[in-house]
Amino acid sequence: MNETNQYLSFRLGSDAYALGVDTVREILDDKRITPVPRVPEFLRGVINVRGMAVPVVDLRLKLGMSRTVLDTNTCVIIAEVRAADEVLSLGVLADSVQEVLELDQQAMTPPPSIGTAVDSRYIAGMARVEDVYVTVLDVNSLFTLEELSAAGGMKEAAPE
Repeated sequence: MNETNQYLSFRLGSDAYALGVDTVREILDDKRITPVPRVPEFLRGVINVRGMAVPVVDLRLKLGMSRTVLDTNTCVIIAEVRAADEVLSLGVLADSVQEVLELDQQAMTPPPSIGTAVDSRYIAGMARVEDVYVTVLDVNSLFTLEELSAAGGMKEAAPE
């Protein structure tokens, strides 16, 4: 029997990505991000989620793309990231959210080996959906402990 998992698909530019729905808590249209000084560039600031300051990551910058331009389609995916013995809620900027996909684990392929310049440790696999390849991200491998520590520290530095 083939194992099928669900993934939330989204766009960064013209590229399709996905996160496991088990890590996604909610999707927000609210893009009122409060900047926090002296953090890595890809950490855009914090967003208020029911009274809690949640760090927001510009995934385009983290993946080496241009900065996300906030528009009507941009949304914040609230995901839970595991680091050591802790779970941290992070907001992830996406250009647009597409749909929930059911992907057969047997059909998922490892990322192509393109040499040492491409860091693929955060890619869980590639899946072909119709005529498009979707890059499935492993949100728990996407950030270093130092980056997660900086994101966690943003909650304390956020203005009241």
